[in-house]
Amino acid sequence: MAHSHFKTGANIDRLVAQNEQYHAANQYANTNKRMEQLASWHSGKYRELKCPTQLMKGYDIDANNTGKAQELHHEMALELKYAAKELCILRRAKLKSLLENERLQHEAELNSMGLAIQKDLF
Repeated sequence: MAHSHFKTGANIDRLVAQNEQYHAANQYANTNKRMEQLASWHSGKYRELKCPTQLMKGYDIDANNTGKAQELHHEMALELKYAAKELCILRRAKLKSLLENERLQHEAELNSMGLAIQKDLF
């Protein structure tokens, strides 16, 4: 009897490995397809809205955008700019209030222990 040089079930192992490669390639292709669809959707929304924040920065993505639409985009950009400034001012005020309340609470806690803070250093 002649001895076989092939491992028993080698063709099945090779088929399983090949199927795993095909599955991995298929998953990769599906991931790329989803990413392409997502990017396409985002760029469509970007074009649809004409991205007023970019207009504010001087990047006019639609050169034919004139008249009322351009005014509207400019107004929206200014509104966003002022809303962002107002939000920063509001956050700063809340943070100052929070820090002041914490300072007073800490000072009261120290006073209850008979300690004090030297205020002229702060």
